[in-house]
Amino acid sequence: MQPPRPRRDAPFTLLVRVLDQAGKAVSNASVHGSIVMSTADRGRQELDFRNAGDGLYRIETRIPVSGSWEVWLTATRGSDRVQQYTPFQVAP
Repeated sequence: MQPPRPRRDAPFTLLVRVLDQAGKAVSNASVHGSIVMSTADRGRQELDFRNAGDGLYRIETRIPVSGSWEVWLTATRGSDRVQQYTPFQVAP
């Protein structure tokens, strides 16, 4: 995440690195994410990441409310699929 602790309603970049089981970068995956607030129902933000090369995928977004949030990530390549959950904080 850039910046590491995003601010409310300010743009920030989410970066995801996708590696195979041998630790090699995967450049032909589809990466999707969902952002939800941990403590309240503030809706869901769906994200489709762009391939930035060398196994990196990125998207720029913004969060309208400060507090505790979660991003749920899914990377898919062919029949292979990996999911990861990451909590983060949005500053006022």
